[in-house]
Amino acid sequence: MKKKAILVASFGTSYDDARQQNIAPLEERIRKAYPGFLVVRAFTSNFIIKALAKRGIEIPTVQQALDQLAQDGVEEVYIQPTHIIPGEEFEKVTGAASQAQGKFRRLRVGQPLLATTQDMMAMVHWSGKNFSLEPKECLVWMGHGTNHFANTAYAAMDYMYKEQGYPQIFMGTVEAYPNGIDTVLEQIKKQGYTKAVLAPFMLVAGDHAKNDLAGEEEDSWKNHFARAGIPVRVVMKGLGEYPQVQDIYLDHLASIMEE
Repeated sequence: MKKKAILVASFGTSYDDARQQNIAPLEERIRKAYPGFLVVRAFTSNFIIKALAKRGIEIPTVQQALDQLAQDGVEEVYIQPTHIIPGEEFEKVTGAASQAQGKFRRLRVGQPLLATTQDMMAMVHWSGKNFSLEPKECLVWMGHGTNHFANTAYAAMDYMYKEQGYPQIFMGTVEAYPNGIDTVLEQIKKQGYTKAVLAPFMLVAGDHAKNDLAGEEEDSWKNHFARAGIPVRVVMKGLGEYPQVQDIYLDHLASIMEE
């Protein structure tokens, strides 16, 4: 049994294709980067864990994974969350790690994707250069959004796009500010964009991407934009699919390895 482990903690998804396309590639890159480590998966969403269990797919919580690693005699554990912001789900990870501190010789927790201004700037410039847009076409990211104060990262990203020379890129959220249908759509119309690319700013292209963003229901972003006279094309890729985004997570993991 390996004495060192990396626990990759994701919010999770019930979509099999999203797990394989958005979560597994990052986990595999970690395995290749750290061949001497056991790499373990955990989810923070109890709802998703229970839904998967009903289908015979067992994925532990962070606490359960840590308990098992301790029982297996692992001495060092490095937890790398795949969450986007340091919000409630990230705090579940740090809380479980705090409770498990005495079980390991060394236990460290890495940062989520948007932990620093540097992280945000890296994402701004990557996406500003990565997406090819037509004239009068804009890119609209769909973030999840939360009541947690860490939600301010989304508004900061939207501001950074404009300040860094990418006025054609907007950041919206499903459940908080800036709202993609109200706040962002109104800005797009005022600024004269006539077409839009919609893409999930989430690790996985799961339920929110397939339904809230691109679903056939009346209240999906796709249909709201269409009714406003702005046709859209959807990029159905979670952030976990992009190597450049994976790089940021790997950098965060390397930082706690070097402490």
